[in-house]
Amino acid sequence: MTLAAYFLHDSVPIEALVRSIRLREGLSELFDCWVEVVCEDPDLDLASMIWSTAAVQLGDPGFPATDPEHWRYVHGAIEEARYVAPLGDWHRYSFRLRPSVHGLAYRVRTRIFQQKTVIDVIRQVLEDAGIDMDSIVFDCDPGPERDYVTQWKESELHFMERWLQELGIHYWFEHTEVDHTMHISDKAGTHDPIEGAPELEVHSRDDSAGGVSDQGSIHHVSYTTHFGHDRWASRDWQFKTPNEPRQAEEGEGGQELYEYPGFYETDEMGGGLAPIRMQEIVAGQTILAGRSDCRRLLPGRWFSLVGVDPDALVNQYLLTRQELSVARDDPHSGQFVYDARFTAIPVEHPFRPTRTLHRPVVHGKESAVVTAPAGEEIHVDDMGRIKVHFYWDREQPVDDTASCWVRTQQQNTAGAMFLPRVGWEVDIGFLNGDPDRPVMLQKLYNDEQKPPYDLPGNLMQSSLRTSSSPGGGGTNELRLNDANGSQSFFMHAQKDFDNTVGNDASTTVGVDVQTQVAANAVHQVSGAETITIGGNQDVSVTGRLTVQCAASQSVTVGGLDDWGVSALHSMTTHGSRTDDIGGLLNVLAANGIADTFNASHSLTVGGALSFAAVGGLSETVAGGKTEAIGGAKMEVIKASKSENVKVGKILNSGAVKIDAGTDVSVSAGAALGIRVGGAYTSKCGGDFGISGMAVTMKLSSLEMKAGGSTVTASSGSIELKASNLGGEGVKILLKGDVHYK
Repeated sequence: MTLAAYFLHDSVPIEALVRSIRLREGLSELFDCWVEVVCEDPDLDLASMIWSTAAVQLGDPGFPATDPEHWRYVHGAIEEARYVAPLGDWHRYSFRLRPSVHGLAYRVRTRIFQQKTVIDVIRQVLEDAGIDMDSIVFDCDPGPERDYVTQWKESELHFMERWLQELGIHYWFEHTEVDHTMHISDKAGTHDPIEGAPELEVHSRDDSAGGVSDQGSIHHVSYTTHFGHDRWASRDWQFKTPNEPRQAEEGEGGQELYEYPGFYETDEMGGGLAPIRMQEIVAGQTILAGRSDCRRLLPGRWFSLVGVDPDALVNQYLLTRQELSVARDDPHSGQFVYDARFTAIPVEHPFRPTRTLHRPVVHGKESAVVTAPAGEEIHVDDMGRIKVHFYWDREQPVDDTASCWVRTQQQNTAGAMFLPRVGWEVDIGFLNGDPDRPVMLQKLYNDEQKPPYDLPGNLMQSSLRTSSSPGGGGTNELRLNDANGSQSFFMHAQKDFDNTVGNDASTTVGVDVQTQVAANAVHQVSGAETITIGGNQDVSVTGRLTVQCAASQSVTVGGLDDWGVSALHSMTTHGSRTDDIGGLLNVLAANGIADTFNASHSLTVGGALSFAAVGGLSETVAGGKTEAIGGAKMEVIKASKSENVKVGKILNSGAVKIDAGTDVSVSAGAALGIRVGGAYTSKCGGDFGISGMAVTMKLSSLEMKAGGSTVTASSGSIELKASNLGGEGVKILLKGDVHYK
């Protein structure tokens, strides 16, 4: 059979001859085709041909070029064009054809995708790169929507292929003269057979006439199966269910392949990946390898192997990879040598791509700025997660849509909660180095967000300071000063300060304590309180002081107890009151004392009782008043003394002495009676007068002396001794015997 080969490009002369073709192609592999041509033109414009499309046509000239059973094409973009060398009157050129998606290898970037399925992400990558979406055929489940997917410092090609490998999605290409189509599929068992009869026999190389047989055959077959994993297991962890790790497994046996993390968020996702991982393992454990001259062998197509020993090799096989070499020594010769080396797997083993491309690992930390919706200063979810905008991100807006929710690392393991504020620069780390799992680590200072205290002027200061929100203008702060000689611990609450202790609280102060309260203070103790003061205690109250004691109160004063009340002093006791004073009780009232007792009042004084009133002293007793004095009672009155008794006054005394510096006046609104149990003596340094309507004296005896005269009265007689007896206007009535001289 005659084999013809052509290189189709508008800039290459039609008479150019193909000298050799080298092609590498396979499932989930970007084809790579090198074509060497010779032509008489030494001046092909190679630069203008870069990334233009071209095609290689290879087949039997005895059949129409549209017959896929006898012709095949390799269509692609020229990635490299080279002038090789002159060859006689001819000139050698080589061209490298790659699929159009290989252009993604030259688009390296870092960006974020949110709320998309992986297939949606791949579509966007292809569309953004200008790939003709009609040349891409998707036949796969889009999968679950993912919150956050990061393309991290990698080419778009690497990004796309690693995701396809991770999800067990494979691809292959189909070619025509004018285009090539990329098929992307996660389906197993949907591949078509090769063109024409799918049965291929095994022959030796010498059986092929002219180097290429009519229908093609296979030779140099080898069949390999090898020992490997028979079980796959994986785990992953999600912070929303910290006590329930995600798990997935597939297969039975002891040769387990265990992976952590498994890169899945739910058990359902892990359960869907488990059979794919096991199929990936099994697909590489049984391999049919061989060489062939059959042009119909294409990756993604299956064939039946027949006429081979041993019989165990008779089976259907899916072609997974092929390296093709077509060459002739003389450019004027039409005879090519066609040699294809291939690998295939039994069709009962679903093909899954081997994961040769892994997720990029973030080494170290990344800086970002905290973001939020417009007008907000703090923006978190129920877990305290934040939104950030990475400084490398050129595409996301600087708001709450710039990233996924990012967990925040706190300062300790005991419940610290410091929520980052909008505009803060923060360090972002990544769990297991996975760019899809960011974690905020800490705040960083910059020229906009500076330390709370000027540096290096405050080297010894350590501080935890927050900022009031919204609007700022205030802080809560905990500050430590470690400067020798000035060490201090400072706490500041911008508004309220609550201190709650579940059990005991102890405060020890080496020197002074000063507390200032601008408004009210409430001190409430449910149990007992003991206050011990080694020195003085001064309590100064500008307003009212109220002390309320529900039970007993005991006040012990070791020295002087001095009360100074500028206004009214009132004491109300609902029960009994006892004042026990070991020494002197001195009450000084500048403006009077009023004692009111609703019941009896008993005053017992073990020693002397002294009242000193600068002004008057008034006592008002609604009932009776009794004074019992064991010793003497002395009243010293600098002015007058007045007693007003509405009913009667009784004075019982062992002896009564009235000593007046001037007159003594006794006035009775009715009768005045004086009863004396012993002698009654009245001494008058001046006149002694008695006046009244009638004067009656009932005495056992009476003796009155005035000057040299004496009046003596006894039972039944009166004796008057005087040098003269007379009177004017006086009527004297005498009854009985009268003796006179």
